Amino acid sequence: AQAAQSRFLIESESLARLVNAEDHEQLLMLLRGFQDEALQDAAWTREEIARYLDGSRPVPAGRGNNAMVTSLLVDMTACRLRWAREMEARLNEPAALDDSDEALELYTQIDSRLAEIVEG
Repeated sequence: AQAAQSRFLIESESLARLVNAEDHEQLLMLLRGFQDEALQDAAWTREEIARYLDGSRPVPAGRGNNAMVTSLLVDMTACRLRWAREMEARLNEPAALDDSDEALELYTQIDSRLAEIVEG
């Protein structure tokens, strides 16, 4: 088994719509929808896991790696929800991200976070 040679990709119609949002109200509406999607994904995943926990569906033998991947997907769902709530809060502040100075400040914060990841 070899690690994939491509970059990790995320395909999301919701993110594409967020990138192309035309105004403040549309951004807020899309962020709320993004939060709803994350909550729906969490609820669906819980329903699936409940079948393993109540014994109505056996965990496939030798497929514990599915649980590992599910753990990552749950972390990503939590991250999506946290992010959407944080961005909604930012948009509700008086100096919203429509201002290029505010966007530059967010890019500065993002760069610091990336430095922590890369540099460990």
